[in-house]
Amino acid sequence: SETEQTSNESESAGYALLPAIKEEKPVEESPALVESPVDDAVKDVANDVVMDDEAAVINNSSVESAEPTPVAPVAVIPLAPKVQDITNTASIGQARQAFWARDLVKAEYMYREFLKREPTAADAWGELGNIYYGQAKWQQAAEAYAEAAIQLLEQGQYSQAMFLHYVVRGLDPVQSARIDAKLRAMQTTPQG
Repeated sequence: SETEQTSNESESAGYALLPAIKEEKPVEESPALVESPVDDAVKDVANDVVMDDEAAVINNSSVESAEPTPVAPVAVIPLAPKVQDITNTASIGQARQAFWARDLVKAEYMYREFLKREPTAADAWGELGNIYYGQAKWQQAAEAYAEAAIQLLEQGQYSQAMFLHYVVRGLDPVQSARIDAKLRAMQTTPQG
């Protein structure tokens, strides 16, 4: 038939017609929680632990004893690797999953941690701006969008940068001026 002939002609020309691909959010299942004896011990002393910037500190003042014991008043325990890992390995994928789960506090934290390591990631700046915009935090949204626009300009993605510039102009003139300054600097600097 004519349809088969058209299909065969397309395939013989070096390409095949593909059906539309539906974009779906990745689904990542959370690991099962397994209680261990260590978890029970941690729960038993949880009230005696105070978090500090660098480590957990056992507060011995709440321990009652019939007679004094020769124990140091404070013991320093390093943070568990799990706590450190979330900061060191924050990824844009994890931030997006937190956003899709509507955990905006975690999403914001994950984007911020990711951006500490990857400050030129325009998409992360833009997505962080979306979080703030959705919460009506206009100043923070403008700052994140402006940074995204500046990074997009650096990457030569002018139309996307100009769209964000338009959005920022409506939110905050100071942040809009940052983008204007970047545009002026790019006009006076030869691109090579």
